[in-house]
Amino acid sequence: MQLFKKILITLFCSTFLFSCVTPKTLIIGSWECTKISSPNVSMGSQPQKEDEESSSNKTNIVTDPMAQKVLPYLPNFSKQLQFKNDKTAVFTGPNKVYEGTWSVNTSGKTISFTDSRSKNTFWLTYISISKTQLVLFEHLPIGDVTIAYEKK
Repeated sequence: MQLFKKILITLFCSTFLFSCVTPKTLIIGSWECTKISSPNVSMGSQPQKEDEESSSNKTNIVTDPMAQKVLPYLPNFSKQLQFKNDKTAVFTGPNKVYEGTWSVNTSGKTISFTDSRSKNTFWLTYISISKTQLVLFEHLPIGDVTIAYEKK
């Protein structure tokens, strides 16, 4: 009976460990920017617009005051990210499309992306990755910024 319990516990533990979802598997898919926020970047006394765009949770990169204040400090900002299973990725920004390869460092909470044309590597620090949301962190000269993406 004791041996039977040990075998069951071993099988249960190994099944649990192999079924755990990692950031490397969660990140695969298409993501769209939904919000750019910062607790320490002052927006001054600009009024909030109450229209269809601002009533949704998605950030309109063209009209959002926070996005307009932050984007000059993010030259490689991508509104859409696509991470593929074959370790290739496409980042679509306002004026450019980057294609390259990606990898996730779970201990450092970073995603590295190497552009295939320029061979430049971009390091993205992530706060969280789930099935539906990816939250990135950027430390900018004007303050710390979080960029939230939702899976499409």
